[in-house]
Amino acid sequence: MSEFHLTWRKYGIRDNPYFNAPLTIEGENIPISSFIGRKKESEELKRVIEMGSDIRFMIIGEAGIGKTSLVNFVRNEASKNEFFTPIREIELNKVMETNELIILTLSVIYDEVKRTKKQLLNEDTISKLEALYELTKYGELSHDLANITQLNRQRLIDLFKEVVKQIVHPIYKGVIIHFDNLDNIEDTEGLIDMLSEIRDFLLTKNVVFIFVGDQFLPAIVNSKPRLSQIFLTPALEVTSFSYDDIKNILKERINKLRINESIPIIIPHTEDALRILFELHDGNIREILNSLMSCVLSLQPYNLPIQIAEDNLRDILFQKVNEMFMKKLTDIERDILLTILENKHITPTQLSELTKKRLTNISSKYIPKLIKISAVRFKYAEGRNRFYEVTPEIKWWKLKREENEKIKTKINQKDKINEIIQKGLKEFI
Repeated sequence: MSEFHLTWRKYGIRDNPYFNAPLTIEGENIPISSFIGRKKESEELKRVIEMGSDIRFMIIGEAGIGKTSLVNFVRNEASKNEFFTPIREIELNKVMETNELIILTLSVIYDEVKRTKKQLLNEDTISKLEALYELTKYGELSHDLANITQLNRQRLIDLFKEVVKQIVHPIYKGVIIHFDNLDNIEDTEGLIDMLSEIRDFLLTKNVVFIFVGDQFLPAIVNSKPRLSQIFLTPALEVTSFSYDDIKNILKERINKLRINESIPIIIPHTEDALRILFELHDGNIREILNSLMSCVLSLQPYNLPIQIAEDNLRDILFQKVNEMFMKKLTDIERDILLTILENKHITPTQLSELTKKRLTNISSKYIPKLIKISAVRFKYAEGRNRFYEVTPEIKWWKLKREENEKIKTKINQKDKINEIIQKGLKEFI
């Protein structure tokens, strides 16, 4: 096995500019100050936070378009202006018991109190928080949360309110709590019940609760009038970035990751390649970054940097989707998958009508197989209708190049080589 060399150093940068994790307040990848775009949304969220107390607010949008980074950016700005907010968001990837959620929130706040090294809480409150931390630690290790659920819920809410009171007075204007990833919870009924059960907890004064989820979150909240009445509406909807925003985001990342000023930067992708991915993925920045990373992983390990251009982008990603998915399918399965690809969201009934296949086979055989190999995923339900869509990688099938295009590329490359030789290297011939 040959030596290991960091891929990105060939491009004059020290790390991966195509990371798809959200920007964090602690700046794990690049500083949160590098956040670009979303001025309108940032200002709207800022105005919500400036209300300072007794706020429940939703940020909604498709997965992978930058909702979490937006909230983290605005929370970071608020923290510079006398708002207390934990450095990390609280991820809600599953339905939780009410006590578990309250204790999790308290532990995240307590972690931030310790990180600030300020004397915000009195000794009695600290001892209670330490005891809760020990309880949850042993509960998680034993996979037994019964000891948590048996605690008195109102006492926990009272403790939360006391913690907030001690933090806010007289130092801070308010507390911001960020609940993230609610769109990962597939149990809709369970999510409705969870939010309904924490209603009294959410009524805490001097706290701004921010909930981040998909476009179906408002419908979930509105399904219970008693719950919807406490939320500030309408929700803030975050849409896909513009092409210029994504281009500038990548430019900023690459500049922040530059090794030093003496080493020139080679941008790993061309604008043509970026434009193709932008249109293919409808501006979804996470899917665009994943596609770019997949290309880089498949580039030949030459000493010189190779740019991701239109031709190698198309060839690499098409070959990947062909090897990973298409070759593993029968002709019928492939036709069904490509039919789903041509329709943004589709139900089994619609798919049956378009492919002329029996609905029972579509529902019990073909869709489960495509889900199992991660080619298709459930999108949402509307009454009794379940809608499905292809996974982002399947979209690479649309990048297929015909043979005449490949031949044309080779001719153009040959002409370019001859031009370089004639203009700059003629004396060496």
